[in-house]
This record gives sequence, structure tokens and C-alpha cells, in this order.
Amino acid sequence: MMRYLILTLCIAGLSACNNGGAGEAAGAETFDSSGYVTEDIPGTGYQRATKANGDGILQEEGQLRNGVKEGTWIIYHPDGMFPEKIISYVAGMYNGPYMEFNERGQMSLRATYKNNALDGPWAKYRFGRPETEASYKNGELDGTFKEYDIQTGKLMKEVNYKEGKQDGILRFYNEKGEVTVEYEYNNGEKVGGGIVEHAASAGGNAE
Repeated sequence: MMRYLILTLCIAGLSACNNGGAGEAAGAETFDSSGYVTEDIPGTGYQRATKANGDGILQEEGQLRNGVKEGTWIIYHPDGMFPEKIISYVAGMYNGPYMEFNERGQMSLRATYKNNALDGPWAKYRFGRPETEASYKNGELDGTFKEYDIQTGKLMKEVNYKEGKQDGILRFYNEKGEVTVEYEYNNGEKVGGGIVEHAASAGGNAE
């Protein structure tokens, strides 16, 4: 019951966001039907495809249209308890939300694709906490990239990108949340910055 509840929530979220359209980027993923069971969905142009292991445990399920993957596909961990990956397809290409989960059902990766290229928010998680966050556009980093301390959840580093190159401010933080190093980049080239001094670090130097 828990598995189906999780899947229902995940699929609902994917369906709401899966608006990507097939374009002229990398071609559609060819579907190899080996090991799958397919059946027509009455009244539609779709087929349902499922794949189980030797013990009959469901390992993968999704829909096909015109011989390629369409909509939400779910790949399960070997024991079948939780999804390992949930992928959104349009005309055989990654389009929309993409998620990965560990064996406990915790999300480990979240991304967004458009025509097989990363496009939109991206985040990596560990123990249920964000480890890194970024934003992509047309397959390239574009926006702020952040790294967090996995134990405390505090921000450690942030880097700004534009069209895949560092552009803007790069900052490193200490455990107090203070900026320790700050550089400025322009089109991938460092143009300024350095170590940031704090008043507390100068204590004891006055005569």
C-alpha cells in the first residue's frame, strides 16, 4: 500500500509538469521490447509495457506510443518495494521531471529535461538533505550552483553560471555562514576577488 501511495504522488507531480515537446535534439530512445509484456490500452493509441524479474517482481512499467516510450516510466529497485528512477518521456525523449531514489525510497536526484537535455532545476540529495543544487538551460549550467554541508545543511559554496561558464560571484562560506572567499567571474574568466577578512579574525592585534 505504501508503495502505491508514493507512486501516485510522484506520478501526479510528473503529469502536472510534463509539458515538454519533442524537437530536433538527440533522437528518440529506441525501445527494445525484449523481456517486456505489452498490451493495448483500449480506445487510445497507447500500449502498456511491463517487465518483471525471474521471481515475478515488477521491475519496470510505462507506456508506449508509436513504438517509443511516452509519459511516465518507473524503474524499481530489485526488491520491487520502491522506485529507483521515475522518468518522463515525450516521443521517446526525456522531457519533464526526472527523479532517482535510494533503496529506502528517499529521493537522491531530481532534474528536469527538455528533448534529452538538462533544462531547469537540478538537485542531488543525501540522507534526505540537499547536497548540491543547480539550474540548467539547454544542457548547460545556467544560474546559481550551490553546495551544502551534508551534516548541518548549511551553505558552503555558491557559484554563478551563464551558458555553461562561470559568470558572476563565486563564494565560499564557513560554519558561521560568513563569506571567507569571494571571486568575480566574467564569461569564464576570473576578474577579481580574494580572501574576505572579518573583524573577529583581527581580534588581539590592537596594541
